[in-house]
Amino acid sequence: MSLLNTPEHELIRSTIIEPIESYDKKYKSYLIETLETCLNTSSLREASEKLFIHNSTLRYRFEKIHELTGVNFFSNLGRYSLTNAFLLLKLENIFGVGIKQD
Repeated sequence: MSLLNTPEHELIRSTIIEPIESYDKKYKSYLIETLETCLNTSSLREASEKLFIHNSTLRYRFEKIHELTGVNFFSNLGRYSLTNAFLLLKLENIFGVGIKQD
């Protein structure tokens, strides 16, 4: 069963991945990098140290993700949704799927 090129994949791409990627591209804001780091560390403090940013900057970035997508990293469902979106993005990068050419 494929996870890519399904209606669910397209929904996650259009509502979570694309808004974050577009904002990153326009403002060079590192939201995807922030999300990846937070998903791969055990605390926000550790994540902010790895990113070399203040904890309030990290929280601001998650507020921006929430504003762009409607998904709150600090809720269980939000973290789960962002984790799944990030994993789909990684799969897209591996298989070259879902990447739009400018």
